Amino acid sequence: MPAPEDPPAWTPRRVTGAVVLGIGVAAGAAAITLLSRLMRSVTAVGGSCADGGPFVSAQPCPDGTGAVIGLLFLLVPLFLGGTWWGATRAAAPNPVLLGWPALFLTLGWAFLDDASTPLRARTPSPWAT
Repeated sequence: MPAPEDPPAWTPRRVTGAVVLGIGVAAGAAAITLLSRLMRSVTAVGGSCADGGPFVSAQPCPDGTGAVIGLLFLLVPLFLGGTWWGATRAAAPNPVLLGWPALFLTLGWAFLDDASTPLRARTPSPWAT
């Protein structure tokens, strides 16, 4: 029986990759969390909203919606790039493809939860909780 191979050594290159991989995964988790919270806050005001522009909207967006969308534009590339690069550099499994089912399972659960919760039991805005 052949002897088991030794695991690869932790070189500075692999350590850097592992740190960047961790940051990328954290950015992905933060992006999914923020997107879920954003979706819940818009659902709480009727499912659609609008702010800005020359027209007056019948339903304004909850406070902080624009800032969260802007933050998502930073977190998603950090998740994709950091996780891909970090996993490659650290010679680790790449969890990027797990982000897609995590996103849809999270948002799907939020839609099902909102559909099964009576309107009077909901808080006016999840940002306040």
